[in-house]
Amino acid sequence: NISILNRVVDGSTNYFSGISTSENLSETDQWVILDLKEEYNIKLVILYWRKLCYPTRYNIEFSLDKINWNSVKTNINASTGIQQKADTGDPMLMVFTSGGGKNTRFMKITCFKDNYWVKHKDWNFVQLNEIKVYSN
Repeated sequence: NISILNRVVDGSTNYFSGISTSENLSETDQWVILDLKEEYNIKLVILYWRKLCYPTRYNIEFSLDKINWNSVKTNINASTGIQQKADTGDPMLMVFTSGGGKNTRFMKITCFKDNYWVKHKDWNFVQLNEIKVYSN
């Protein structure tokens, strides 16, 4: 659903209108691809995860053509992020990842099956509030 995916780049961390929820992470890996529309030299990537349901292992990859992917960082645990409050007061984890000055047009975030933490035992998803990408 495109409108749901647009929430991760809308500049808002509002729980009701600015958050994106994955499918069942107990069944399969979950991923999202962000198209920057043109090529940029990436300095920094910041992901804002909801602290009540976040991945404990995810990767960030870059691509110029959406076919060949290059790993930027692997096995990232969102619990290492800085605690922050969302626009609606909900707890978030801000995770900073260096882009290493690599050129990219596409960015892929992959969360791995069964590698997540949730506050409620019947939850099986992660929630991403926002993605910010800074270029050189």
